Amino acid sequence: MLANRHVPALNIMDFERAIAFVREKIKGQGTELSALEEVVLEAAWKDVTYEQIGQARDINPNTLKSYASGRIWKSLSALLNQKVRKKSFKKALTEAIESGQLTVTKTAHLAEKPKHSQQTSGGAVSIVGAKLPETTEFYGRTSELSDLKKLVESYACVLLIGVQGIGKKSLVSKLIQTQEFPFSKVLWKPLHHNPDADRLESELLELLDGPEDSHSLIPYLRKNKHLLILDGLDSILEQEGDLRTIDSRYVSLVRRIVEETPSQVICISEEPIEDFDVLILRGDAISYTLRGLKANDAEMMFDSNFGINVEEVVESVGGNPLLLKQISAWSKESVQIDPSLVNRATVQRGVVKNWHEQVLASDYLSELDRQLLDAIAQSENGIPYSQLLTQYPDAAHRISRLLAMGLASQKIEESGIPSIEVNFFFRKHLLAHS
Repeated sequence: MLANRHVPALNIMDFERAIAFVREKIKGQGTELSALEEVVLEAAWKDVTYEQIGQARDINPNTLKSYASGRIWKSLSALLNQKVRKKSFKKALTEAIESGQLTVTKTAHLAEKPKHSQQTSGGAVSIVGAKLPETTEFYGRTSELSDLKKLVESYACVLLIGVQGIGKKSLVSKLIQTQEFPFSKVLWKPLHHNPDADRLESELLELLDGPEDSHSLIPYLRKNKHLLILDGLDSILEQEGDLRTIDSRYVSLVRRIVEETPSQVICISEEPIEDFDVLILRGDAISYTLRGLKANDAEMMFDSNFGINVEEVVESVGGNPLLLKQISAWSKESVQIDPSLVNRATVQRGVVKNWHEQVLASDYLSELDRQLLDAIAQSENGIPYSQLLTQYPDAAHRISRLLAMGLASQKIEESGIPSIEVNFFFRKHLLAHS
């Protein structure tokens, strides 16, 4: 068939190619796919919920649902001559291509997300690769923006660490949009498709318009000062026993960039990357953990009359913006409910339950990590650090990782003794499943 002469059926079963194809066809109808519509289609293609992809992309699931009920399904229904919805999108598109109803051009098959320029307060900055994450629901973070700006100005590589939904990508996006930096281009490169080091170098080279026969990125990064955003560095880690390591070629590539070129790198990850310690020790890199929002910054999310104690809610979820948005959305929808008829804390804990389950099921937590979290949760006011080490004498490194990821926090008691604790809702979830 015609479609098969353009692209083997196996190849079209790839979201990047599918979205490039849809983008081209929708553009042919005289319109453009928005960034949020592309996330909606990604959820449909990968058969995940809006809540799941919202957490992964730091987007309010209710915002995605509102886009899902908009024009996108009408446009695709018209394109494919059948009713298309979330459950049927992947099958309908694949069948239309395989049957020859729609043809895949070479351009659409190979297309990356389009390169584009975006106006920032610092002037016109060329953003290539992925689009900057939305910051329409960005709250507070004045001190964090200042911190990150100083780190980018002082270090060739910044490793930004934080749990799901804490706002890592939003913070970097806001920084690029509001601050002036001497970069020729910003290359935002997601790594969720798990490219090997050679493929990553080739993809970055393509974004810089390097010739097809060139295999080295470094000469092009020497010509101008660029900022590379490696988004989702934790997705390329490999498990080796209790350790999570990265291919040494990745480290070598980043090291060559920071040592041999004027360009800089920001790595976004949910967990510390120990393989980068050599760069940190050399003074070329630094690790920065993003913590939760403060109560006064989170107040802007809550505008209902449901009796929300913002400070209490912020403390309960560790200030995680994604979880706060979910609770806020629920409170707005439930404004007519009599507060005396429900236990708000119980309902709110249920709203963010999926997040806790995903964290505990994640690859970056070892069995020892889960044991440590269970031990910390046993004490309502936290467990003294020395007591935790007495119970688990070989766990100092794992405790440091939990603190660096923001899954636990350290506080100093009035006695001067440091203790480790987890936020209220996480503690309740751990106790319920221990």
